[in-house]
Amino acid sequence: MINVTLPDGSMREFEDGASPFDVAASISNSLAKKAIAARVDGELRDLTRPLDGDAKVEIVTPGDAEGLELIRHDAA
Repeated sequence: MINVTLPDGSMREFEDGASPFDVAASISNSLAKKAIAARVDGELRDLTRPLDGDAKVEIVTPGDAEGLELIRHDAA
């Protein structure tokens, strides 16, 4: 089992091999639909990359400054 710490300090437990997308979906379906990346222990990652172990996870959406930068980079 993997322990994930969210930005608000709460913790959730997931099966081994869970991805940041799984974390987003467990919070809400609308967050999972908006998610474009994740910051895992301070490192920007793809949503589908499995978590290696216990981690601090923040979901990045287009509404975040970092999310907007990612969209602009990908569209360029």
